[in-house]
Amino acid sequence: MKTALALTLALAFAIPVSAQYGAMPKPHIPPPNVDAVQEPTVMQTSVQGVVLGTPIAAFVASIQQSCGGGVFNPCKKQIKDAIAGKRIAFSSGATTLLFDGGKVVYYSLHFPLFSSVYDAAVSKYGKPTEEHRDQLVDGLGNAFDVLHALWNMPDGSVIVLDQNIGFGNYTADLTLETQAEKKNRDALYASFNHKPIL
Repeated sequence: MKTALALTLALAFAIPVSAQYGAMPKPHIPPPNVDAVQEPTVMQTSVQGVVLGTPIAAFVASIQQSCGGGVFNPCKKQIKDAIAGKRIAFSSGATTLLFDGGKVVYYSLHFPLFSSVYDAAVSKYGKPTEEHRDQLVDGLGNAFDVLHALWNMPDGSVIVLDQNIGFGNYTADLTLETQAEKKNRDALYASFNHKPIL
């Protein structure tokens, strides 16, 4: 169990290949055009290599494989609809990818232990922009304090880490989403008379 968790965390917060195997040779980059106005470069936020705005084409093979592959793949129509721009979600195990307009707008992962994920997220993304605690009550009436953390990233994406209760321990849901998708989820929670996530 610990080995699987360590592998999952290593993948979620992967160290760049250059840090693992030494410096890679640098490609020749032509000098900038001094007459052109250059916009500041903002790093794109990623979780397990997934970047918001990535076209579905980059995920088709892995989606087909997780759906069973083969001639009678049950996901063929959903993949076709997602490529056409429809709003389609694909879930496999503890992972969910949501596409809208043919691009990733939401990516969510579930982890069995919260503390390791929180520490890794703070290490990778810095101190959360917002953080608060809520109290959850399980089916037996036991109350638990849970943490919710949010990072507003420089590229406009949002990372949300929610602590939950699962099988006697604290679990974690880590979400990478667009600002618009975050507003959609908050509106959905409000329609059920719940507080926004953050």
